[in-house]
Amino acid sequence: VIGNTAQGAYYFDDYISTPRPHLDAEMVERMKTASPNDDVLLMYTSGSSGAPKGVLHSHGAILSNVSQQERLFDIYEDSRILLHFPINHVAADVEIGFCALHAGARIVMLDGFDPEKTLEVIEKEQISVLGQVPAMYLLESRTERFKRTNWNSVKTFVWGGASAPTLMLDTLADICKRTGARMVTGYGATEIGGFVTATLPGDSLAQLGDSVGVAYDNCEISIVDGQRRPLPPGKVGEIAVRGPMVMKGYLNNPEQTAEVLDKAGWYYTNDLGSMDKSGRLSICGRRSEMYKINGENVYPCEVEAVLESHAAVLYAAVIAVPDDVFGEVAHAHVMVAQGARANIEELRDWCAARLAHFKTPRTITIHKQLPLLPNGKVDKIRLRAMVFGK
Repeated sequence: VIGNTAQGAYYFDDYISTPRPHLDAEMVERMKTASPNDDVLLMYTSGSSGAPKGVLHSHGAILSNVSQQERLFDIYEDSRILLHFPINHVAADVEIGFCALHAGARIVMLDGFDPEKTLEVIEKEQISVLGQVPAMYLLESRTERFKRTNWNSVKTFVWGGASAPTLMLDTLADICKRTGARMVTGYGATEIGGFVTATLPGDSLAQLGDSVGVAYDNCEISIVDGQRRPLPPGKVGEIAVRGPMVMKGYLNNPEQTAEVLDKAGWYYTNDLGSMDKSGRLSICGRRSEMYKINGENVYPCEVEAVLESHAAVLYAAVIAVPDDVFGEVAHAHVMVAQGARANIEELRDWCAARLAHFKTPRTITIHKQLPLLPNGKVDKIRLRAMVFGK
């Protein structure tokens, strides 16, 4: 136990400082066989689009990731990082947990996410690196406490897991102008040990909103078509990643592993994206979430981004529903910003002015709160169940 002990348990400090000379010889032999490829971490995927899978990582994979991230995210020995993600999440384990330990930084832990409590702890504990998904920032911004929070300790605001709505970017940009903090985002997944791209100092607000940065220098990223052939810059395809941070495989599931990990070491993410000539990656959503309207591909994230550019919309999630004429059409779910008002016709007109006709949502539902997973992502499985009654 770290902190106050319980009956029958050891203090952590006492346990690790206790001499064990009878194990010295065994430790020497064990170290002779230790390898960077040894198993070290088992995490489960979020289940946001399907059943969770056990992802197995090695020592080498984790170290290759955190050594990059601590440099790109300005994490040092004197950094104070808030950990309030579920412990099975890659952000908790690698991007915050192992990264902070590797840098020698301090971790401040909460046993869950609560907007008010998080803001209180940021100020009280002088958090310097704050990593969250966009939904967390947005929920915090809806509270009265957000307006009076002292942000001077925060040097780096980080987000991932979803694109940043305009309202979130503008809100954080305003804080950064006052305090000198910077904003960073990137692209990652459980299977690649967290982020493998990052935006860079000096990137504009538009770049922070439109892209997830460039690949780490120990990582390769390729955009491929349905036959896993590389696509030219600007074309949308599946994101493939190769490098030392790629997982060993799915636990006890060689068939699923073979489906996403080829013999050349490429991991095929099921995420759609495009890369420009400078190597900047932009995300277009999950391949499994793409739908077709009258034969045309539609990416939910494009529709969501337009909805979130409306001043009244805090967050949007789009799913496809069957249609007798077009095959599928978009059903948009939106959460309105605190104190704002919006009606369905206004939002539909907003989309129609900015999207091709076939991409405009056929139906829009306004929610006080969208269903979220423990990691802060929108739970689209529950959304579909709400729509289809299953």
